[in-house]
Amino acid sequence: MATPLPGLRRRWSGAVTLGEFLGFGAPACAGAFVAHAGAVATIVLVPAAGTVEGSVLVLFQARVLRTGLSRLRIRDWMAATGAGTIVAWSVGMLPMLLGDRFTGWPVWVRISETGTSH
Repeated sequence: MATPLPGLRRRWSGAVTLGEFLGFGAPACAGAFVAHAGAVATIVLVPAAGTVEGSVLVLFQARVLRTGLSRLRIRDWMAATGAGTIVAWSVGMLPMLLGDRFTGWPVWVRISETGTSH
């Protein structure tokens, strides 16, 4: 099956890889900062840093997508991706924040939560 635009898969893979590489610096720094901080700092800073990551990623994605989707509104793409990163990072923090209380949750919830973590 041919891709609609020549080289789209290669450009997309390269853009996503570079966007994640550059964007992940924010959550990495936030994680180091909150390693010994309280839960409130973690709850605020980690999802915010994840949003920075998502914003960097979406800019790289949008550059590729606009080549095939000329009507793509980057602002809408950023809003959707930003919302997704906030949810993903927030859900992904549950095991860390809940600690031993998380292990008492039903297995299907823990597996679902782990699968949605970023």
